[in-house]
Amino acid sequence: MGTHFALRQARKHIDRNALLFNYRRLTKVCRGSRLMAVVKADAYGHGLRTVAGVLRPAAHGFAVATVNEGLFLRRLGVEQTVLVMQGFANGEEMAAALERKLSLLIHTPEQLGLLRAAASDRPLSLWLKLDTGMNRLGFTAADLDSIISGLPDERLAHPPVLCSHFSCADDKEKKEYTKMQWDLYRRTQNRLQLSGSIANSAAALSRPQSCLDWARVGIALYGGLRPSVATPARELRPVMTVRAPVIALRTFSAGARVGYGGDYVCPHQTSAAVIGIGYGDGYPLALGGAKPVFINGGVCRTIGRISMDMMTVDLNGASARVGDQAELWGSHLHVTEVA
Repeated sequence: MGTHFALRQARKHIDRNALLFNYRRLTKVCRGSRLMAVVKADAYGHGLRTVAGVLRPAAHGFAVATVNEGLFLRRLGVEQTVLVMQGFANGEEMAAALERKLSLLIHTPEQLGLLRAAASDRPLSLWLKLDTGMNRLGFTAADLDSIISGLPDERLAHPPVLCSHFSCADDKEKKEYTKMQWDLYRRTQNRLQLSGSIANSAAALSRPQSCLDWARVGIALYGGLRPSVATPARELRPVMTVRAPVIALRTFSAGARVGYGGDYVCPHQTSAAVIGIGYGDGYPLALGGAKPVFINGGVCRTIGRISMDMMTVDLNGASARVGDQAELWGSHLHVTEVA
């Protein structure tokens, strides 16, 4: 048994060139549309400051989930359109958003009431959410006429953008549902004569006609969309690579139990490596065993439960030494193979 005592060394590497490549590739797919880079949740874990710094010279706009995320982008110097996709939660958030010229997606009557009652004379950049079948946020098509007529026209910076969201665009088995959403959206948009945005990553790549005025791309931007969704997805590059060191090599006899609960029983003598990463570093505990890990040119599989800062893999004939770097996902192992 070899053991290497070291500080936790799990690391994520962000490939800025891959990020910019993906953005440019997506602009070609969505030719004629403006591309909105979705950077919510700390840019999908890639680091909001880093991603905004790379894309700020190129992006047409950015999309976030909350007002605070939008305000952070403004503090970073982002001057493009910044869309807050959950809108605001209260009058204080609304005032802060209007002061920093954030675009607000409106999806509840309560938000409309706050806007109408606001004493501010700052121009309003509004998007209206139409629920076409995601059944998460938004108004029905029948509601929109009265909502639009009740907007304070004199304060609008531009006519509202009609926004919706595909729920199954990445699932070819549910293409009829996607078509239903698309047809409902287009009927409503044509009736209201508003500029539009409905395409997410999967739709932008598989149905480029849905990109319309604004396409909102998130997971594809980071190279995380399943390559099977559409041919262009195969050309995207992974932006994040996660690596961690081999900290120990073990040999287990047949019948040995590995990890908490002893759930995994070695079927035969097993050469294994212990990797210095676990759920404390963000690797999901719920993934359990038999997840791929790339080591020295080969794909191994985890055995036993994921620990807080360690996991064990069956080397299955692969060579490894203490100190070697294992790739949890990245350029050699697509993140969707893990997830």
